[in-house]
Amino acid sequence: MHSFRLRFFLLLILCSCLVVDTTATAEPPPRWPLDLPTRYLTSGFMEYRPGRYHAGLDLKTQGRTGFAVHAAEDGSIVRVRATARAYGRAVYLQTPAGKTYVYAHLARFNDVLRAKIDQARRKSGRYRAELYFKPGAITIGRGDVLGLTGQSGTAGPHLHFEVRDAAQRPLNPLAHGFVLPDTFPPVIYAVHAVPMTVDATVGGRRQIMVCGRPDAEALPDTLPPLAIDGPVAFTARVVDHADIRGYRLEPELIRVLLDGQEVFRARNSTFAFDQGSCSRLEWYEGFSPRERWLHHRRGDDVPGREGGPWPLGPAGRGLAPGAHSLVIEAVDHAGGRDRVVLPLQVGEGAQAAGWRPDSLAVPAGVPDEVVAGCLQSPFFSPDCAAEGWTVTTLDPDAGDPVYLKTRLLSRPAALPMPTLLRAQDQYLTPASAAGIFLAADWPIESAVPVALPADSGFSAAMAADGDFARIYRWNGRDWSGAYPLEAGPDGPGFMLGAPGLYAVFLDHAAPVLSAAGAVAGALQLGPGPRPTVPGVTPPRWEVFPVVISEGGSGVDPASITATLDGRPFFPEPDLPRSRLLVELPADTPAGVHDLKLTLRDRCGNEASCDLVVTCGRAGGGKKSEAGGE
Repeated sequence: MHSFRLRFFLLLILCSCLVVDTTATAEPPPRWPLDLPTRYLTSGFMEYRPGRYHAGLDLKTQGRTGFAVHAAEDGSIVRVRATARAYGRAVYLQTPAGKTYVYAHLARFNDVLRAKIDQARRKSGRYRAELYFKPGAITIGRGDVLGLTGQSGTAGPHLHFEVRDAAQRPLNPLAHGFVLPDTFPPVIYAVHAVPMTVDATVGGRRQIMVCGRPDAEALPDTLPPLAIDGPVAFTARVVDHADIRGYRLEPELIRVLLDGQEVFRARNSTFAFDQGSCSRLEWYEGFSPRERWLHHRRGDDVPGREGGPWPLGPAGRGLAPGAHSLVIEAVDHAGGRDRVVLPLQVGEGAQAAGWRPDSLAVPAGVPDEVVAGCLQSPFFSPDCAAEGWTVTTLDPDAGDPVYLKTRLLSRPAALPMPTLLRAQDQYLTPASAAGIFLAADWPIESAVPVALPADSGFSAAMAADGDFARIYRWNGRDWSGAYPLEAGPDGPGFMLGAPGLYAVFLDHAAPVLSAAGAVAGALQLGPGPRPTVPGVTPPRWEVFPVVISEGGSGVDPASITATLDGRPFFPEPDLPRSRLLVELPADTPAGVHDLKLTLRDRCGNEASCDLVVTCGRAGGGKKSEAGGE
């Protein structure tokens, strides 16, 4: 017995020596970028953007700027940039394992990064700056402050946050250590059935049919039965609400089962930036709001997409006759799901109770009567030549920048009165009638070169007006875009990025600059805000806005110049809010200074603003939009 106890005791000692202390070597999870009491999202991973995917998460910042942004892990700053649009101020942090974290739309860099950007600006003579660093040149520890949240380059305050792999492919942050509480499952709001051939029918009709209404309420678990004959494709309006704020996000997974067999899957886990235009293959913009195709389309090589053109059936004539069950399922990262079952009867009957006819959305500003039935289906089109349309076929096999064969319709038309009145408000002079470009589907890889419609009224004499002539697109509210005209074999043309209503306008009106708070060209500034975040020095003097009134071709950010007492410095182009944010150089002494600002619009019209600025007003300064809270 004594020998047994001794052997047992020695065995316990041996086993204890073999136990590995995992707590000492385990890597801590990545740090959440912000120290806010709530973690709300305004945008999610791989949501739709025109011609691209959203590459990360947009973190809500309570509608304010100036919160400290923290490094997720130990690593090195490998890139920093400051631009008037896109990511605005952005920092790229690379870990030793090769992962990259991106923090964008910052109001301010930390002092180390700001000094390097300031040096680059002095060297280049312009606001825009983009710097690259070797790993190890600027080391960062987990939790270190990289800057302050802002709204640079974008419409409202938030932090855009990305996780990228070693090949710079965006990854879903929710699957890489940045988990959010989510008790709200996705919702399937509407389903469309779309005939794919002229003879295909839905509910006995050769017409698109829809069940449900976008955002009204979730569809029932089982949809009303639908009779179809021939190939019929389906789209769905699917929304994921991650929190009580109710922002519309994209679910992590959408899958479709036909008679119990999975025929389509789209999982949002990663993509490459050169695959961004595949988004036009996945969402269909012919419905308002857009919906997701529920089959895999040619050219879509984004990871996580599986399946094929299952609605065509094995012989291209649709599903086999008889009863079928179609299941549509949406799943979010927390496991919440919505699921609807659609009973299908193929080959006979006209069953469609609970479904209603629908049609494609007409681009903003295009009168319904002008379309004249020429925008019927993304899969086939009627002969519209008799209605005055010019039909151009874009074919990927012919080298056109499209994924699928596409019919583009164009014709001249008179400018509708509301669009003319808005052009007046924008100080634009019409140089042509409208040109309408229509397409029932728009699966393009890049913009398509097109000529202005014949008889649009644009003449060579107008083209001779030089840079003042631009072509604009009506977006439903105003004329935007200001695309340059280019000479082509069929006359003046431009690069068409989307169907719609276009017209050529002349912009001879210069922008107008006005400093908020200035009296008779003089402005008084107090001290800037007090430091609140270690390592981020706020502006020495109050930051003030200079409003830009420019309704035409838009401001050219590269044209912006500023001098203080004859010495150049670099105000921030805050173009989403039509203004400049002027932060005087940190070494500006108290006293009276002469400030001069100049800029041009994209047609070359110049504006300037001269101010007498007095620094050192008694009573302290206000909180700065470009500084800390």
